[in-house]
Amino acid sequence: MTKVIVVQGISSSGKTSSIRKFVEDLGVFLPQGDIRLALPYQKGGRTFCVGVSSAGDNVQALNAAFNFLLQLKCDFVVCASKSSGITVSHLQGIITSNGFASVIVGTTWVASRPGQLRQNAQTAKDIDGHIF
Repeated sequence: MTKVIVVQGISSSGKTSSIRKFVEDLGVFLPQGDIRLALPYQKGGRTFCVGVSSAGDNVQALNAAFNFLLQLKCDFVVCASKSSGITVSHLQGIITSNGFASVIVGTTWVASRPGQLRQNAQTAKDIDGHIF
């Protein structure tokens, strides 16, 4: 069963940056901008397909990301979502209608750049902690 790890927060709270940090910690470095990719991930002697999408601000972006990642039969999907609005309910509909397990990893906006970088690194670790 696919598990969806929803990185959720208000605008500019570090959702995409935290997801980018998670991917960079796996040794994959990407250009700036939204992320949509799938990659193998080894943990605990097992290999998983992890799909990643940071574009969660609108329904069309969510649909495109999930269509792409589900075709690849990802074991885990890491995606961004705002904390309220139509995209939240739409994402919940995708999760429910497909019978996916899900968990929310919250992000927090921090006023200072060094503080935000520390927060993003912690959120990346939290994402990793939900992959088993």
